[in-house]
Amino acid sequence: MKKKAKTPTLKELAHEVSVLRSFVFGMANIEVDKEGEYKPEFIKELLHDAQTATPVSEFKNAKEFLSRIHRTK
Repeated sequence: MKKKAKTPTLKELAHEVSVLRSFVFGMANIEVDKEGEYKPEFIKELLHDAQTATPVSEFKNAKEFLSRIHRTK
């Protein structure tokens, strides 16, 4: 017995089109960052620094995190 294929919803189709559009533009290099491209050396240095950096402090919960953000303003 053959199962009937599920008809996709409009929301599912819109999501699929969005994903495909993103893929096509990415492959065609049409979509360009408004700020331009960063130098590869800068990106490598930035990623290295981010991976090797030690945290300055650690937040125990959301309340502590939010209180520190409000103090820095």
